[in-house]
Amino acid sequence: MSAETILALLLIASLTGTLVGTVRLARHKKRFLTTVFFAFGTVSCLLSTVYWVVYTLLRPDSRMPFAANEIAEWAMFLLFASALATVYAVRRFPVGTTVCAALFAAANTALWIGWSGEWVEDILTGICFGWFLCCIAGAIRLSNALKTGEWIALGALSAVLILSQTATFFVPESIAAPLDVFCSVLTFSAGAFFFARTAIALKRGGASLPLAFSANAWAAVTMYMSGGIAYNIALVLSACSFPLILIALIKEGDAG
Repeated sequence: MSAETILALLLIASLTGTLVGTVRLARHKKRFLTTVFFAFGTVSCLLSTVYWVVYTLLRPDSRMPFAANEIAEWAMFLLFASALATVYAVRRFPVGTTVCAALFAAANTALWIGWSGEWVEDILTGICFGWFLCCIAGAIRLSNALKTGEWIALGALSAVLILSQTATFFVPESIAAPLDVFCSVLTFSAGAFFFARTAIALKRGGASLPLAFSANAWAAVTMYMSGGIAYNIALVLSACSFPLILIALIKEGDAG
């Protein structure tokens, strides 16, 4: 059994524990609709991961075709976006922030197509993931969860990340390899930032829910852009992000 499969089992354990906690939370009827959307999103991710593990065990070292796990991932992104939309009104999302998030998602989608060549699958994933990012960005702006300087730093990091990943298609392998490492440093830095900011918001009573979803989204960005050890680390971060969202949901439910 590969390290990647073992870590996927860790993700399954995290998702199962998060789901149990989310169902218990829903019984208290605090942020009920938000909790329900998050629960179904967690179930979708759980089904996707279980499918991937079973396929890997049955057909090791073979490329997975377009399958049910992709549809489950799309459902997860849309359900998580809906969970945020129950707390932060979509119609109030600032246009500029939404456009920037959409452009970042579109750039990621173009990179996925360049790596895999799977146009339909990657475009549909990009649309679902892009809407999730738009809801995250809008929720963060409406809640003032980030300061202006943090927005600027995040925007600069995202731009450098996209440009660096794009450059790997055109430079020699001797330069592409260090660029990949640099890109991993950027994505992990952004992920660590959102984990830390979520922890601070939880401690101080700030808007922690959109920040926690951001940690989850950056783990996904890192996984989609990485392979090998970097992918495995991102998988661990993804596993940690689900209980973090649940804790944030509990905190915001108590505040509500």
